Amino acid sequence: MNINTVIKHIENSQTELVNHNIYNNIKTIDDLKLFMENHIFAVWDFMSLLKGLQVNLTCTTNPWTPVENTEAARFINEIVLEEETDEIKEHHVTSHFELYLESMKEIGADTSIIDEFINKIKGSNNYRKTIEDFDIDDNLKSFMNFTFDIIESNEAHKIAAAFTFGRENVIPDMFIEIVKGLNKENSSIADKFVFYLERHIELDGDDHGPIALRMIENLCGDDEKKWEDVMKIAKGLSKPYSNIFYWAHAWTNDKKSTIGLHPHQGFEICSFILEGNINHYDTKQEKWIPLKKGDVQIIRAGKGISHAEELLENSEIFQIWFDPDLSKSLMNDASYDDYSLEDFKIDNNKNYTKKVIVGPGSNMQMDTDGIEIFEYLMPINNKIEIIQDDKFIYSYFLIEGKLKINDETVKKGDFFKVIADEKIEYHTLKESKVFVIKSPVSTNYLTYSSRS
Repeated sequence: MNINTVIKHIENSQTELVNHNIYNNIKTIDDLKLFMENHIFAVWDFMSLLKGLQVNLTCTTNPWTPVENTEAARFINEIVLEEETDEIKEHHVTSHFELYLESMKEIGADTSIIDEFINKIKGSNNYRKTIEDFDIDDNLKSFMNFTFDIIESNEAHKIAAAFTFGRENVIPDMFIEIVKGLNKENSSIADKFVFYLERHIELDGDDHGPIALRMIENLCGDDEKKWEDVMKIAKGLSKPYSNIFYWAHAWTNDKKSTIGLHPHQGFEICSFILEGNINHYDTKQEKWIPLKKGDVQIIRAGKGISHAEELLENSEIFQIWFDPDLSKSLMNDASYDDYSLEDFKIDNNKNYTKKVIVGPGSNMQMDTDGIEIFEYLMPINNKIEIIQDDKFIYSYFLIEGKLKINDETVKKGDFFKVIADEKIEYHTLKESKVFVIKSPVSTNYLTYSSRS
Protein backbone atom coordinates (compact mmCIF):
# COMPACT_ATOMS: atom_id res chain seq x y z
CA MET A 1 0.00 0.00 0.00
CA ASN A 2 1.12 3.58 -0.59
CA ILE A 3 -0.15 7.14 -0.44
CA ASN A 4 -1.80 6.94 -3.88
CA THR A 5 -3.75 3.85 -2.79
CA VAL A 6 -5.21 5.78 0.16
CA ILE A 7 -6.04 8.84 -1.95
CA LYS A 8 -7.78 6.71 -4.57
CA HIS A 9 -9.75 4.79 -1.96
CA ILE A 10 -11.26 7.91 -0.35
CA GLU A 11 -11.68 9.90 -3.57
CA ASN A 12 -15.47 9.52 -3.75
CA SER A 13 -15.97 10.49 -0.10
CA GLN A 14 -13.85 13.61 -0.46
CA THR A 15 -15.71 14.57 -3.65
CA GLU A 16 -19.00 14.31 -1.73
CA LEU A 17 -17.57 16.56 0.97
CA VAL A 18 -16.37 19.19 -1.49
CA ASN A 19 -19.76 19.14 -3.27
CA HIS A 20 -21.78 19.47 -0.05
CA ASN A 21 -24.71 21.87 -0.43
CA ILE A 22 -23.71 23.90 2.63
CA TYR A 23 -21.41 26.04 0.49
CA ASN A 24 -24.23 27.17 -1.78
CA ASN A 25 -26.36 27.99 1.26
CA ILE A 26 -24.00 30.68 2.57
CA LYS A 27 -25.65 33.55 0.72
CA THR A 28 -26.19 36.28 3.30
CA ILE A 29 -24.12 37.77 6.10
CA ASP A 30 -26.43 36.12 8.64
CA ASP A 31 -25.76 32.76 6.97
CA LEU A 32 -22.04 33.44 7.18
CA LYS A 33 -22.26 34.46 10.84
CA LEU A 34 -24.04 31.22 11.73
CA PHE A 35 -21.49 29.16 9.80
CA MET A 36 -18.50 30.86 11.41
CA GLU A 37 -19.89 30.71 14.95
CA ASN A 38 -19.93 26.91 14.61
CA HIS A 39 -16.95 26.40 12.31
CA ILE A 40 -14.60 28.22 14.71
CA PHE A 41 -14.67 25.08 16.89
CA ALA A 42 -13.38 23.06 13.92
CA VAL A 43 -10.57 25.62 13.53
CA TRP A 44 -9.62 25.13 17.20
CA ASP A 45 -9.88 21.37 16.72
CA PHE A 46 -7.52 21.63 13.74
CA MET A 47 -4.95 23.53 15.82
CA SER A 48 -5.17 20.81 18.49
CA LEU A 49 -4.44 18.11 15.88
CA LEU A 50 -1.50 20.19 14.68
CA LYS A 51 -0.03 20.45 18.17
CA GLY A 52 -0.74 16.78 18.84
CA LEU A 53 1.50 15.95 15.90
CA GLN A 54 4.21 18.34 17.02
CA VAL A 55 4.22 16.87 20.54
CA ASN A 56 4.63 13.36 19.11
CA LEU A 57 7.23 14.20 16.46
CA THR A 58 9.45 16.78 18.15
CA CYS A 59 10.90 17.49 21.56
CA THR A 60 8.66 20.07 23.27
CA THR A 61 9.89 19.64 26.86
CA ASN A 62 13.00 20.38 28.86
CA PRO A 63 15.61 19.04 28.94
CA TRP A 64 15.82 18.78 25.18
CA THR A 65 16.73 15.43 23.62
CA PRO A 66 17.16 14.51 19.93
CA VAL A 67 14.17 13.03 18.13
CA GLU A 68 14.32 9.79 16.15
CA ASN A 69 12.72 11.10 12.97
CA THR A 70 14.17 14.50 12.15
CA GLU A 71 12.60 14.59 8.69
CA ALA A 72 9.09 14.19 10.12
CA ALA A 73 9.95 16.77 12.79
CA ARG A 74 10.96 19.21 10.05
CA PHE A 75 7.71 18.56 8.17
CA ILE A 76 5.48 19.36 11.13
CA ASN A 77 7.54 22.34 12.29
CA GLU A 78 7.20 23.89 8.83
CA ILE A 79 3.43 23.61 9.04
CA VAL A 80 3.26 24.84 12.66
CA LEU A 81 5.35 27.92 11.78
CA GLU A 82 2.67 29.28 9.45
CA GLU A 83 -0.44 27.92 11.16
CA GLU A 84 0.54 29.23 14.60
CA THR A 85 2.67 32.27 13.73
CA ASP A 86 1.86 33.37 10.18
CA GLU A 87 3.20 36.75 9.05
CA ILE A 88 0.13 37.82 7.10
CA LYS A 89 1.52 41.28 6.50
CA GLU A 90 4.65 43.11 7.56
CA HIS A 91 5.01 43.19 11.37
CA HIS A 92 1.66 41.41 11.86
CA VAL A 93 2.13 37.85 13.05
CA THR A 94 -0.87 35.79 14.16
CA SER A 95 -2.23 32.27 14.35
CA HIS A 96 -4.87 31.23 11.87
CA PHE A 97 -7.27 30.66 14.78
CA GLU A 98 -6.89 34.31 15.80
CA LEU A 99 -7.16 35.41 12.16
CA TYR A 100 -10.49 33.57 12.00
CA LEU A 101 -11.65 35.36 15.17
CA GLU A 102 -10.75 38.71 13.60
CA SER A 103 -12.79 37.70 10.54
CA MET A 104 -15.79 36.91 12.75
CA LYS A 105 -15.59 40.29 14.48
CA GLU A 106 -15.38 42.05 11.11
CA ILE A 107 -18.84 40.80 10.09
CA GLY A 108 -20.40 41.08 13.55
CA ALA A 109 -20.47 37.35 14.34
CA ASP A 110 -20.74 36.42 18.02
CA THR A 111 -17.34 35.41 19.43
CA SER A 112 -18.43 35.27 23.08
CA ILE A 113 -19.14 31.51 23.02
CA ILE A 114 -15.76 30.49 21.62
CA ASP A 115 -14.03 33.05 23.89
CA GLU A 116 -15.72 31.50 26.93
CA PHE A 117 -14.81 28.02 25.71
CA ILE A 118 -11.12 28.91 25.30
CA ASN A 119 -11.03 30.51 28.76
CA LYS A 120 -12.51 27.36 30.29
CA ILE A 121 -10.00 25.17 28.40
CA LYS A 122 -7.13 27.34 29.68
CA GLY A 123 -8.30 26.93 33.29
CA SER A 124 -9.14 23.22 33.06
CA ASN A 125 -7.10 20.18 34.04
CA ASN A 126 -9.58 17.93 32.18
CA TYR A 127 -10.32 19.26 28.70
CA ARG A 128 -12.55 16.27 27.89
CA LYS A 129 -14.88 17.17 30.76
CA THR A 130 -14.79 20.82 29.68
CA ILE A 131 -15.98 19.80 26.21
CA GLU A 132 -18.63 17.52 27.72
CA ASP A 133 -20.02 20.20 30.06
CA PHE A 134 -19.90 23.13 27.64
CA ASP A 135 -23.23 24.26 26.15
CA ILE A 136 -22.73 23.67 22.42
CA ASP A 137 -24.33 21.37 19.85
CA ASP A 138 -23.69 17.64 20.38
CA ASN A 139 -22.41 17.37 16.79
CA LEU A 140 -19.56 19.73 17.67
CA LYS A 141 -18.76 17.71 20.78
CA SER A 142 -18.77 14.45 18.81
CA PHE A 143 -16.50 15.97 16.17
CA MET A 144 -13.99 17.14 18.77
CA ASN A 145 -14.15 13.91 20.77
CA PHE A 146 -13.41 11.92 17.61
CA THR A 147 -10.33 14.10 17.06
CA PHE A 148 -9.08 13.72 20.63
CA ASP A 149 -9.63 9.96 20.53
CA ILE A 150 -7.04 9.92 17.74
CA ILE A 151 -4.71 12.44 19.42
CA GLU A 152 -4.76 10.44 22.65
CA SER A 153 -3.59 7.31 20.81
CA ASN A 154 -0.18 9.07 20.76
CA GLU A 155 0.60 7.25 17.51
CA ALA A 156 1.99 9.79 15.08
CA HIS A 157 0.91 8.03 11.87
CA LYS A 158 -2.72 7.91 13.04
CA ILE A 159 -2.74 11.59 14.05
CA ALA A 160 -1.06 12.47 10.75
CA ALA A 161 -3.76 10.53 8.86
CA ALA A 162 -6.56 12.55 10.52
CA PHE A 163 -4.63 15.78 9.98
CA THR A 164 -3.82 15.06 6.33
CA PHE A 165 -6.94 13.41 4.97
CA GLY A 166 -9.48 15.09 7.22
CA ARG A 167 -7.95 18.55 7.00
CA GLU A 168 -4.93 19.50 4.87
CA ASN A 169 -5.66 17.47 1.76
CA VAL A 170 -9.33 18.47 1.46
CA ILE A 171 -9.46 22.01 2.92
CA PRO A 172 -8.32 23.86 -0.25
CA ASP A 173 -11.17 22.45 -2.36
CA MET A 174 -13.71 23.01 0.44
CA PHE A 175 -12.65 26.62 0.92
CA ILE A 176 -12.70 27.32 -2.80
CA GLU A 177 -16.37 26.28 -2.77
CA ILE A 178 -17.09 28.66 0.14
CA VAL A 179 -15.44 31.54 -1.71
CA LYS A 180 -17.56 30.71 -4.75
CA GLY A 181 -20.67 30.69 -2.56
CA LEU A 182 -20.11 34.24 -1.33
CA ASN A 183 -21.55 36.75 -3.74
CA LYS A 184 -19.59 39.88 -4.61
CA GLU A 185 -21.43 42.07 -2.12
CA ASN A 186 -20.91 39.73 0.83
CA SER A 187 -17.29 38.94 -0.02
CA SER A 188 -16.46 42.65 0.13
CA ILE A 189 -18.06 42.92 3.59
CA ALA A 190 -16.13 39.85 4.77
CA ASP A 191 -12.69 40.85 3.48
CA LYS A 192 -10.79 39.20 6.33
CA PHE A 193 -12.71 35.94 6.02
CA VAL A 194 -12.06 35.80 2.28
CA PHE A 195 -8.38 36.53 3.03
CA TYR A 196 -8.39 33.70 5.60
CA LEU A 197 -9.88 31.30 3.04
CA GLU A 198 -7.53 32.34 0.27
CA ARG A 199 -4.52 32.12 2.60
CA HIS A 200 -5.47 28.53 3.48
CA ILE A 201 -6.08 27.67 -0.17
CA GLU A 202 -2.61 28.99 -0.98
CA LEU A 203 -0.75 27.34 1.92
CA ASP A 204 -2.61 24.02 2.03
CA GLY A 205 -2.78 23.55 -1.73
CA ASP A 206 0.79 24.55 -2.54
CA ASP A 207 2.76 23.77 0.62
CA HIS A 208 1.09 22.16 3.64
CA GLY A 209 -0.96 19.58 1.73
CA PRO A 210 2.03 18.13 -0.17
CA ILE A 211 4.19 18.29 2.99
CA ALA A 212 1.51 16.40 4.95
CA LEU A 213 1.40 13.67 2.29
CA ARG A 214 5.19 13.32 2.42
CA MET A 215 4.96 13.14 6.23
CA ILE A 216 2.52 10.20 5.97
CA GLU A 217 4.91 8.40 3.60
CA ASN A 218 7.80 9.08 5.97
CA LEU A 219 5.93 7.82 9.06
CA CYS A 220 4.57 4.66 7.43
CA GLY A 221 7.52 3.66 5.25
CA ASP A 222 7.20 -0.05 4.43
CA ASP A 223 5.10 -0.86 7.51
CA GLU A 224 1.92 -2.38 6.06
CA LYS A 225 0.13 -2.29 9.43
CA LYS A 226 0.66 1.48 9.66
CA TRP A 227 -0.67 1.92 6.12
CA GLU A 228 -3.75 -0.08 7.12
CA ASP A 229 -4.17 2.22 10.14
CA VAL A 230 -3.91 5.26 7.89
CA MET A 231 -6.51 3.84 5.51
CA LYS A 232 -8.95 3.26 8.38
CA ILE A 233 -8.47 6.78 9.77
CA ALA A 234 -8.71 8.31 6.29
CA LYS A 235 -12.12 6.70 5.81
CA GLY A 236 -13.11 8.41 9.04
CA LEU A 237 -16.78 9.07 9.49
CA SER A 238 -19.18 7.51 7.06
CA LYS A 239 -22.07 9.55 5.73
CA PRO A 240 -25.27 8.71 7.68
CA TYR A 241 -27.76 6.53 5.83
CA SER A 242 -30.85 4.51 6.74
CA ASN A 243 -30.92 4.58 10.56
CA ILE A 244 -27.16 4.04 10.81
CA PHE A 245 -25.68 7.37 11.89
CA TYR A 246 -21.99 6.62 12.42
CA TRP A 247 -19.48 3.81 12.71
CA ALA A 248 -16.02 3.72 14.24
CA HIS A 249 -13.15 1.26 14.55
CA ALA A 250 -10.65 1.74 17.39
CA TRP A 251 -7.64 -0.35 18.42
CA THR A 252 -4.48 -0.30 20.53
CA ASN A 253 -1.09 -1.86 20.05
CA ASP A 254 1.30 -2.30 22.98
CA LYS A 255 -0.20 0.34 25.26
CA LYS A 256 -3.68 1.09 26.49
CA SER A 257 -5.74 4.08 25.37
CA THR A 258 -8.75 5.80 26.90
CA ILE A 259 -11.67 7.34 25.03
CA GLY A 260 -12.56 9.98 27.61
CA LEU A 261 -15.94 10.65 29.20
CA HIS A 262 -18.31 12.21 26.66
CA PRO A 263 -22.10 12.62 26.39
CA HIS A 264 -24.86 11.23 24.16
CA GLN A 265 -28.60 11.72 23.86
CA GLY A 266 -31.18 9.74 21.92
CA PHE A 267 -28.85 7.42 19.99
CA GLU A 268 -28.24 3.72 20.54
CA ILE A 269 -24.54 2.87 20.61
CA CYS A 270 -23.43 -0.73 20.09
CA SER A 271 -19.81 -1.73 20.75
CA PHE A 272 -18.35 -5.08 19.69
CA ILE A 273 -15.16 -6.29 21.36
CA LEU A 274 -13.09 -7.82 18.55
CA GLU A 275 -9.81 -8.44 20.37
CA GLY A 276 -8.42 -8.13 23.88
CA ASN A 277 -10.16 -6.44 26.77
CA ILE A 278 -11.80 -3.10 27.47
CA ASN A 279 -13.28 -1.35 30.50
CA HIS A 280 -16.55 0.56 30.16
CA TYR A 281 -17.76 3.39 32.42
CA ASP A 282 -20.98 5.37 32.24
CA THR A 283 -22.88 7.81 34.42
CA LYS A 284 -25.79 5.37 34.77
CA GLN A 285 -23.74 2.50 36.21
CA GLU A 286 -21.16 4.76 37.91
CA LYS A 287 -18.58 2.00 37.84
CA TRP A 288 -16.07 0.42 35.47
CA ILE A 289 -17.30 -2.77 33.78
CA PRO A 290 -14.75 -5.17 32.21
CA LEU A 291 -15.54 -6.66 28.77
CA LYS A 292 -13.61 -9.26 26.77
CA LYS A 293 -13.29 -10.49 23.20
CA GLY A 294 -16.69 -11.59 21.85
CA ASP A 295 -18.70 -9.39 24.23
CA VAL A 296 -21.21 -6.83 22.97
CA GLN A 297 -22.52 -3.77 24.80
CA ILE A 298 -25.41 -1.44 24.03
CA ILE A 299 -26.02 2.05 25.40
CA ARG A 300 -29.53 3.41 24.90
CA ALA A 301 -28.70 7.06 25.45
CA GLY A 302 -32.29 8.23 25.99
CA LYS A 303 -32.54 11.52 27.90
CA GLY A 304 -28.77 11.60 28.29
CA ILE A 305 -25.74 9.60 29.42
CA SER A 306 -21.97 10.04 29.38
CA HIS A 307 -19.55 7.16 28.93
CA ALA A 308 -15.84 6.36 28.60
CA GLU A 309 -14.02 3.33 27.19
CA GLU A 310 -10.56 2.14 28.21
CA LEU A 311 -8.94 -0.10 25.59
CA LEU A 312 -6.25 -2.23 27.18
CA GLU A 313 -3.11 -3.33 25.32
CA ASN A 314 -3.62 -5.07 21.95
CA SER A 315 -7.37 -4.57 21.98
CA GLU A 316 -9.84 -3.68 19.25
CA ILE A 317 -13.48 -2.58 19.11
CA PHE A 318 -16.03 -1.83 16.40
CA GLN A 319 -18.82 0.61 17.22
CA ILE A 320 -22.04 1.69 15.50
CA TRP A 321 -24.37 4.54 16.43
CA PHE A 322 -27.96 3.74 15.52
CA ASP A 323 -30.56 6.44 14.95
CA PRO A 324 -33.89 5.51 16.61
CA ASP A 325 -37.06 7.61 16.58
CA LEU A 326 -35.75 10.52 18.65
CA SER A 327 -39.28 11.74 19.40
CA LYS A 328 -39.59 8.56 21.49
CA SER A 329 -36.04 7.76 22.61
CA LEU A 330 -35.42 11.22 24.08
CA MET A 331 -38.36 10.62 26.42
CA ASN A 332 -36.76 7.49 27.94
CA ASP A 333 -34.20 7.14 30.69
CA ALA A 334 -30.78 5.96 29.54
CA SER A 335 -30.04 2.23 29.89
CA TYR A 336 -27.09 -0.12 29.42
CA ASP A 337 -26.72 -3.86 28.76
CA ASP A 338 -23.84 -6.12 27.86
CA TYR A 339 -23.81 -9.65 26.49
CA SER A 340 -21.20 -12.39 26.37
CA LEU A 341 -20.52 -14.83 23.55
CA GLU A 342 -22.67 -17.49 25.26
CA ASP A 343 -25.76 -15.24 25.11
CA PHE A 344 -26.03 -15.39 21.31
CA LYS A 345 -27.70 -17.98 19.11
CA ILE A 346 -25.29 -19.82 16.76
CA ASP A 347 -26.53 -21.34 13.46
CA ASN A 348 -24.18 -23.89 11.90
CA ASN A 349 -24.30 -24.35 8.14
CA LYS A 350 -22.02 -26.41 5.91
CA ASN A 351 -20.81 -23.18 4.23
CA TYR A 352 -20.65 -20.88 7.25
CA THR A 353 -21.32 -20.33 10.95
CA LYS A 354 -23.77 -17.53 11.74
CA LYS A 355 -24.02 -15.75 15.10
CA VAL A 356 -27.31 -13.89 15.61
CA ILE A 357 -26.49 -10.73 17.58
CA VAL A 358 -29.73 -8.84 16.92
CA GLY A 359 -32.62 -10.59 15.22
CA PRO A 360 -34.79 -13.73 15.54
CA GLY A 361 -33.74 -15.77 18.57
CA SER A 362 -31.45 -13.11 20.07
CA ASN A 363 -31.67 -11.81 23.64
CA MET A 364 -30.36 -8.38 22.62
CA GLN A 365 -33.12 -5.82 22.22
CA MET A 366 -32.88 -2.48 20.39
CA ASP A 367 -35.19 0.51 20.13
CA THR A 368 -34.05 1.32 16.59
CA ASP A 369 -36.54 -0.13 14.10
CA GLY A 370 -35.71 -2.80 11.54
CA ILE A 371 -32.15 -3.63 12.64
CA GLU A 372 -30.66 -7.12 12.44
CA ILE A 373 -26.98 -7.85 13.12
CA PHE A 374 -25.16 -11.09 12.31
CA GLU A 375 -21.57 -12.31 12.45
CA TYR A 376 -20.53 -14.84 9.79
CA LEU A 377 -17.48 -17.09 9.92
CA MET A 378 -16.71 -18.55 6.49
CA PRO A 379 -13.92 -20.99 5.51
CA ILE A 380 -11.40 -20.29 2.75
CA ASN A 381 -12.36 -20.88 -0.91
CA ASN A 382 -16.05 -20.87 -0.14
CA LYS A 383 -18.69 -19.47 -2.47
CA ILE A 384 -22.08 -18.37 -1.18
CA GLU A 385 -24.93 -16.90 -3.21
CA ILE A 386 -27.53 -14.86 -1.33
CA ILE A 387 -30.68 -13.10 -2.51
CA GLN A 388 -31.01 -9.97 -0.41
CA ASP A 389 -34.26 -8.17 0.40
CA ASP A 390 -34.46 -4.97 -1.67
CA LYS A 391 -36.27 -3.19 1.18
CA PHE A 392 -33.07 -3.26 3.22
CA ILE A 393 -29.48 -2.00 3.06
CA TYR A 394 -26.81 -4.53 4.01
CA SER A 395 -23.73 -3.00 5.65
CA TYR A 396 -20.58 -5.05 6.12
CA PHE A 397 -17.49 -4.78 8.27
CA LEU A 398 -14.77 -7.34 7.57
CA ILE A 399 -13.27 -8.32 10.93
CA GLU A 400 -10.79 -10.87 9.62
CA GLY A 401 -9.77 -12.36 6.29
CA LYS A 402 -10.25 -11.41 2.67
CA LEU A 403 -13.14 -12.00 0.29
CA LYS A 404 -14.75 -10.92 -2.93
CA ILE A 405 -18.29 -9.63 -3.21
CA ASN A 406 -19.48 -9.66 -6.82
CA ASP A 407 -15.82 -9.65 -7.92
CA GLU A 408 -14.87 -6.66 -5.74
CA THR A 409 -12.09 -7.50 -3.28
CA VAL A 410 -12.70 -6.65 0.38
CA LYS A 411 -9.93 -6.67 3.00
CA LYS A 412 -9.78 -6.68 6.79
CA GLY A 413 -11.07 -3.40 8.25
CA ASP A 414 -13.16 -2.45 5.22
CA PHE A 415 -16.68 -1.13 5.84
CA PHE A 416 -19.07 -1.08 2.89
CA LYS A 417 -22.76 -1.31 2.07
CA VAL A 418 -24.87 -3.09 -0.53
CA ILE A 419 -28.35 -1.95 -1.51
CA ALA A 420 -29.70 -5.27 -2.67
CA ASP A 421 -31.46 -5.45 -6.00
CA GLU A 422 -29.88 -8.64 -7.28
CA LYS A 423 -28.15 -11.84 -6.27
CA ILE A 424 -24.97 -11.31 -4.24
CA GLU A 425 -22.05 -13.74 -4.49
CA TYR A 426 -19.44 -14.06 -1.76
CA HIS A 427 -16.11 -15.75 -2.44
CA THR A 428 -13.72 -16.13 0.50
CA LEU A 429 -10.04 -15.77 -0.43
CA LYS A 430 -9.07 -16.43 3.21
CA GLU A 431 -11.04 -17.66 6.19
CA SER A 432 -13.20 -14.62 6.87
CA LYS A 433 -15.23 -13.20 9.72
CA VAL A 434 -17.68 -10.45 8.83
CA PHE A 435 -20.38 -8.37 10.50
CA VAL A 436 -23.59 -7.94 8.51
CA ILE A 437 -25.91 -5.11 9.60
CA LYS A 438 -29.34 -5.15 7.98
CA SER A 439 -31.21 -1.82 8.10
CA PRO A 440 -34.27 -0.45 6.25
CA VAL A 441 -33.84 1.53 3.03
CA SER A 442 -36.33 4.02 4.45
CA THR A 443 -37.69 4.58 7.95
CA ASN A 444 -41.20 5.50 9.06
CA TYR A 445 -39.79 8.37 11.14
CA LEU A 446 -37.51 11.34 10.56
CA THR A 447 -33.89 10.38 11.31
CA TYR A 448 -31.46 12.77 12.97
CA SER A 449 -29.35 13.19 9.85
CA SER A 450 -32.42 14.02 7.72
CA ARG A 451 -33.41 16.66 10.28
CA SER A 452 -29.97 18.22 9.92
